[in-house]
Amino acid sequence: MKKLIAAMLPMAGMIAVTMPLSISGGTAHAQSACPILNSNWQAFVNAMPGPRSRPTLIVTGSAQVPTAGYRLRLIRGVRAGATQRLVLRVTPPRGAAAEVISNVDLRAEAPAQRGLRRVVIECRGRVIGRANVTWAY
Repeated sequence: MKKLIAAMLPMAGMIAVTMPLSISGGTAHAQSACPILNSNWQAFVNAMPGPRSRPTLIVTGSAQVPTAGYRLRLIRGVRAGATQRLVLRVTPPRGAAAEVISNVDLRAEAPAQRGLRRVVIECRGRVIGRANVTWAY
């Protein structure tokens, strides 16, 4: 498998973009690196008392992607001690997409257990965010 770098040359005020490609069997395709450019996360547990109430972890955030058309989804991962991992599932756009950096807002809810202090957000094996958990009683 050969690795190439494909680049768009800046023309008429366009921004240069490079993307690693790999060639397998004569076909070029983008590597499966996480496309998130930047992200911001908050986490809290709603532990308000009441009938049928259960502590609920609520994680909200915003992620920047390189083009329009990405679909993002947070999935609950493994909890280790006081840290809950969340996995960001990324579906790239199909076909043509606007070449503009786009923000995607996200929200996830899951049952919370005592002792939860942090969340870690991962995308394709890379940690892209962390947030301390605030408990609301």
